[in-house]
Order: sequence, then C-alpha cells, then structure tokens
Amino acid sequence: MLAPSPCLDCPDLAVKRGRCAAHQIAPWFGSTRKARLPADWSTRRLIVLNRDHGICWICGQPGADEVDHKVPNDDDNLANLAPIHQNIAPHCHRAKSSAEGNAARRGNRARPRH
Repeated sequence: MLAPSPCLDCPDLAVKRGRCAAHQIAPWFGSTRKARLPADWSTRRLIVLNRDHGICWICGQPGADEVDHKVPNDDDNLANLAPIHQNIAPHCHRAKSSAEGNAARRGNRARPRH
C-alpha cells in the first residue's frame, strides 16, 4: 500500500486526485455547459425521462437518472435528448463523455450510438 501523500495545495493529506477534501476541484470546473442549457431544462428532462420510461439509451437498462444529448452539441430539441445512467451504475454517461472527449482531442467526433 502506498504511503499517504500531501495535498498539491496544502500540507494536509490527499484523499483524491492528489488533493485533500478542501481542495477538490469540482467536475466540469470552468465549463459553460450548464449556462447554455435552456431555461426549461428541468421540464425537458422530466418529459424525456417519462417518455422513455427511464430506459438508458446507451445500455438499454432501466433506472436512467439523467438526460443526455444523443448527438453531442447544443441541440436541446426533445428528439436529440434521451435518458442515461449518470450517478448510478453502470455510469453510461461517464463512459460516453469520456469517449467523446478523447475523440475531440484526437480531432474527430465520436459517432453517436444508434
């Protein structure tokens, strides 16, 4: 087992990603995505979750807890939105977003799943 290491920002012990609890960086820090969502996002989210009965569009399993854009862009049309597992296993959103980010860094877009 590795010995505990100090936080990158202070002498306290790191608990995650090299930082102590007080210095954890929020996910998507600096992202403008939330600000770009339409004012009625909460309503759209509920419509989509109900429309698709909470079935995740990635894995086909029930229990989706979030709504995702099928095609990665700012198209918030209901046809481009689908339920996805984000905060509960199998964390389909994390895997999809990671693949999209990796593809963007390589200079090409990940193909949407049909």
